[in-house]
Parts: sequence; structure tokens; C-alpha cells
Amino acid sequence: PERSSTKVKRGGVNIQQLQPSATDDTAPVDFVQGIRALRDGPESSCAYFLHGLDGDALGPGMSLGSLPSMMSGRVCAVEYDDEAFACESIEALAKLYKGRILQDRAKKQAEDVLLAGRSMGALLACMIALELQKEQTHCSLVILDSEVVWPSKLDNSFCYDWLGGEVEATFWLSRLAGAKDFVEEQVQLAVTRGHFFDEGASRLQTAAFGQIASNLTAFGVNSLKEFRSICTLATSNCARLRQLLRPTSGSMRAPSG
Repeated sequence: PERSSTKVKRGGVNIQQLQPSATDDTAPVDFVQGIRALRDGPESSCAYFLHGLDGDALGPGMSLGSLPSMMSGRVCAVEYDDEAFACESIEALAKLYKGRILQDRAKKQAEDVLLAGRSMGALLACMIALELQKEQTHCSLVILDSEVVWPSKLDNSFCYDWLGGEVEATFWLSRLAGAKDFVEEQVQLAVTRGHFFDEGASRLQTAAFGQIASNLTAFGVNSLKEFRSICTLATSNCARLRQLLRPTSGSMRAPSG
């Protein structure tokens, strides 16, 4: 598989500098490739956040906002980089992330490990936690949000049929930047009018950017062009990760009986 070649420019802003930091913390240091340190403290604990379907297109851990600054110990985001994108199965991706997490934990010499995930990250965190449990490695698990049924049934009040990667990526980034009401309105229009986005997401992205432009500056996104580039990256990540979720003949079979 080939990852989107779109280059996301952030106006020279260093993503790590955008992360809130506590005054009593040491400067966070990346120990392992693919593990982005968001906060580091003297406590002997490590927390690792797994990304959602968008692959944290705005940057590793950016969707967490100020949460890392409210936690103790070392707080990291697991990156969906080129090596992760190349994984051919969800099991392979979880194995890659588990290895990175264990390496980072060893560097920190941490005793306590916490895994947390949202959306697809909830699934990855759970899979990694189960493997660590088999290896007698203690860890805590936090699931921030996750569908319990896949695919979701059509329900206008909560969920709806998949509207396509480009549209869904735009929706996710818009929600993240604070335009929840705008997204809900667009979803209702799509559900009631049918194939409302047949022409693509260009017009939707323009409208969304008008709603969230001021909020996006906190993520280092300063123009519609940059927002479109991030939507393209999120779309590519979404398509690849959804592909990994499709069961094959040899994995993720439903239990018999």
C-alpha cells in the first residue's frame, strides 16, 4: 500500500510546542520512533493513547487537547506513521504498537502502564492490553469511546450509514475543532436527502472551514488549503484502517455455536 503523498504544512509551527505543559514537568523526550512524548514527570508511570480512524491527522496527540497536562507521569501518543500504515492486518498493527510501547516503557523504567484509545484506538488498546496480560505484564485500560456494533445500524439520532472517507474525515476534524452542531446539521441533511455528497467533499470542507477557522489556528492550521491537505491525509488513513478492520478467512472469525 502507498500512503498519501500530501504534505501537510503547519506554517512553521512545531506541534509539540502546541501541547500544554505543566511547570513542574521535565521537557518531554521521544525515546522510541513512533512514540510521541506529550508530557513527562518524575512519577514512575506511562500512559499511551492510541489514535482513531483518522490516524491523528492533525498530529500525534493533538486530539487530546489539554488532557496530558492534567495527568501525572509520562504521557505519550502512539503515531500512525509510514511503518504503521504498511501493516497488512489489525493484528500486525497492534503487535507493532505493543513493541513500541514496551520499548518506551523500558526506557522510562516505568512500573505502571495505562493504555487508552478512542474509536479505533479503543480496539487497538484493548488488543494490546490482552496481549500484555498474556505476557504477565500488568496494565490499565481506558476506552474513551467505541461503537459496540459494527457496522452501525441507521439511527438519525446517533449514527448513520458511512458517507465516504473524505466526508467522514471532514466531519471528524470539524467535530474536533468545535463544530459539532454544524456536523450534526450536515448529517441530518445527508440522511434526509440521500446522496447529498455525490459531488465530493470540497464544498463541505469550505463550509466547515468557515465554521472552525479560528479554532484551527491552535492546531497550526491557518488556511483552507492546509485544512484540505489534512482532510486528504485523514481520508487516506481512514481508508487504510477501515481496510484492516475487514475480517479475512483466517482471522477475527465469529465464535461458533
